[in-house]
Amino acid sequence: MNLNSTLFGIDLRLICIVVSLGTTALGESWTNAANHAIQATLVARNGQTITLRQVDGSLLKIPLKSLAEMDRARAKKRFPDPVIPSSEEKMRLKYQKRISRFKEAGYLSSEERNQELARYKKNEKKCAEKPSLPIKK
Repeated sequence: MNLNSTLFGIDLRLICIVVSLGTTALGESWTNAANHAIQATLVARNGQTITLRQVDGSLLKIPLKSLAEMDRARAKKRFPDPVIPSSEEKMRLKYQKRISRFKEAGYLSSEERNQELARYKKNEKKCAEKPSLPIKK
């Protein structure tokens, strides 16, 4: 008998599966600001609303602000806020993607690309509205 994989003749992998299923089925304790607790599992977070799956399997959507501070932090840690790039960052990424496509197609040389990027940096607003891309002939 291998002592590393059995405990009193019971396979340890089986014990781990049973324990993990049991904790998932019971869920966790979630407490609101009024100190009322329920047993549920966090399923999703959409902005300022979380979705909990209760022990009976039903879904419960509640506002994040109604949770106790510790549970609010726990929900935010599991489902962090998405990183939304600024409008300037979006513009820069869109512009770089466009230049890369022209470069891959062979329309811009490296020097022309560098000139275009320098032009972009000098006058970002004009580049965002109507970027002029030199076409290689």
